[in-house]
Amino acid sequence: MDLVTLVTACALGVEPKLMHALVWQQSGGEPWAVSVPNEPMPRVYSSMQQAISETRTASAATGTVRVGLAGLPVAASKANPAMFLPCRNVAIAAQRIAKLADRCKAHPQLKHDPTLCAMAVYHGSWERPDVKFAEAVTATRERRCAELRYAEGHQHRVP
Repeated sequence: MDLVTLVTACALGVEPKLMHALVWQQSGGEPWAVSVPNEPMPRVYSSMQQAISETRTASAATGTVRVGLAGLPVAASKANPAMFLPCRNVAIAAQRIAKLADRCKAHPQLKHDPTLCAMAVYHGSWERPDVKFAEAVTATRERRCAELRYAEGHQHRVP
């Protein structure tokens, strides 16, 4: 199953294009990715077992990491296979983001855009929402939508 189909099928409750943009920003579409704090790029492993083993080995130094396609936050020592399963990873993230979006409607600074707020809190926290990450996800979604509209507009042309 390709990534777009997987995200669409598994991200119930959240716009699939937004979830696809999250996946792209968080892991580059790599299911065995692990994002470690203060590292600019995720670590990408060749298998789930390697990702879990390496993450657990580095747990003392890393604390909380983000794992899988959608970057689920987890204590490095508690990384497990279920968190890396692509559909489950995306589904859990989508559930969390949907719940956050509901709570964001009351956020004093971000309530005007509950989706941006939810993404910022998902990647940060309520105390320190990661607005920069959320804006990058939103920009990726907008860019991808524009590309699709352009492709659709040129698809039906007769030379």
